[in-house]
Amino acid sequence: KLILLDSLLQEICVQIDFCLNKWISEFVRTMTMLVISFFLLYTITLCQPGYSGGGVEKVLVPEELNPNLVKEELTSSLVQVSVGRTAAIQCNVSITDQTNTNLTVSWLRIQDVNLLAVGESIYTQDSRISVQCENITECYLYIAEVRESDSGLYRCQANLPPGKWDTRLEVVNPETRILGDKEVYINPNSLLNLTCQVFSPEPPHAIFWKYGEKVLSRSLPVQEADSKPPWSANLLIYIQQRTESGRYVCSPSNTGPQFIQLHVVDGEALLAKQSGNSLTCFSLATQLLISILLSSIFGSMILNQA
Repeated sequence: KLILLDSLLQEICVQIDFCLNKWISEFVRTMTMLVISFFLLYTITLCQPGYSGGGVEKVLVPEELNPNLVKEELTSSLVQVSVGRTAAIQCNVSITDQTNTNLTVSWLRIQDVNLLAVGESIYTQDSRISVQCENITECYLYIAEVRESDSGLYRCQANLPPGKWDTRLEVVNPETRILGDKEVYINPNSLLNLTCQVFSPEPPHAIFWKYGEKVLSRSLPVQEADSKPPWSANLLIYIQQRTESGRYVCSPSNTGPQFIQLHVVDGEALLAKQSGNSLTCFSLATQLLISILLSSIFGSMILNQA
């Protein structure tokens, strides 16, 4: 009986070891295929024309206003302004009795509990701040040459009857972008199509496309009631000869310029450039695939020996 029991236990161990090795082999094979698929997809994405390695770009747009941001029926608003400009913050407190001569409006900066003004009297040493009130219902706080550190919550409040209004000020750095690659290759007698985008709360007065000192185009962004950034300007120009290579610059009126470098080359040189990029991507994909397959083979050999 002991001999039979020992034989049975040995058979069970052999079966367990066989099943375990088989499961591990299947697991390694499955994971290898997943890794191969991932790297191939990554390589294909990397080799796409115009891919710069970036993720989804954030577009600067005004946030949804939250009318219940503060309790006690306090409403709020959002003001966005670019660095260096003047921010105008309006007090929207509802006043029922506008004939009361004792009505005053005071301004506070919430983050440091700093009293800025009472009526038109300034109580801060910051010379950039001013107040203008046409009447009690049209009172504005102005901050000239705004900085990013000015961002935050500002409150105006009336004394009779007590009322409050909060405004969140966001000071942002405007940015210019040209869609596509920084280096562009085309044949002579071809159309060059470029798109420039300006990310800023306020639209630029104009967006210029330049080649050297020459102004190629001047665009006026559409300023409708529902218009939102980014503000765009296109350049469509016919390139005739190789001497038109060089920097093509997008220069908005309210932010810094950006440029692309244009290379006008003949058909053979352009084909060689594209072939070189394709070969580089193909070589990268091949190296990755070979490395993964070799790792899988050696892993299977080690498992078989075990």
